[in-house]
Amino acid sequence: MKKHREWDSRTWLLKKLLRIMKLTGFLLLAFVISVSASVGYSQSTRLNLHVENGSFKDVLKQIENQSEFYFYYNNDEINDLKNVSIDVNGMKIEDVLNRLLTGTDLEYKIIDRYIALKKK
Repeated sequence: MKKHREWDSRTWLLKKLLRIMKLTGFLLLAFVISVSASVGYSQSTRLNLHVENGSFKDVLKQIENQSEFYFYYNNDEINDLKNVSIDVNGMKIEDVLNRLLTGTDLEYKIIDRYIALKKK
């Protein structure tokens, strides 16, 4: 009888270990999928902007309205910029920002769904 009890405890331990391994594998898979989804959003977002001699803030608001991005910036740095004109169809967010910030002393950094604008 003693051997039978040892076998039952080993079986129970193996079942518990297998359950823990399955749960760990599932959580790891869910994490990898969520990370790949957030990285791909900025690459798949396409914008259509048509602004003629508008303020820089208005362009940023239009980008926020057309996408799920939000901008962080210092108002003093943005207020000094002159009006801009931009006309793009189906461009990636990175390309739009590169075009928009050409000729300014600003640079951007995309962090998840937030875009930080700062001086170079």
